[in-house]
Parts: sequence; structure tokens; C-alpha cells
Amino acid sequence: MGKYKPVLYKMWCKSCGICVYFCPNDVIGVDKIGEIYFINQDKCVGCRLCELHCPDFAIEIQDKETSIK
Repeated sequence: MGKYKPVLYKMWCKSCGICVYFCPNDVIGVDKIGEIYFINQDKCVGCRLCELHCPDFAIEIQDKETSIK
């Protein structure tokens, strides 16, 4: 189980795909209708490239050890 938890705020996401291209571990994908989803959250290394490049602030990377449950 990974140390980081990617969170997608679907209401803010316009499915531009920028996060998919910046993710070095293929954690994020695009489904058949073009919506963003997480393929394997456990592979997230917490680089935050998706979070930093998202123009809509629709992705947040949380540290599982310090996030509120």
C-alpha cells in the first residue's frame, strides 16, 4: 500500500488529460468516455506533478500518514 493518496474532485475536472501526461507512474488514466480516473493509487509516489499542473485544481495528493480520515 502506497504512502500517498491521490484525490480527484470530479466536479472541478474538465478531463483535459494534463495530469495523465505528467504522471510518471501511470497512476492516472482516461476511460472510454474521456473521464479521468485512477488506475492504481498504490503506485503514487507523491511527486505532485498532476496536482501542480492541473489548471482546475481538481487533483490533490494527500499523505496517508497525516491526512484526516
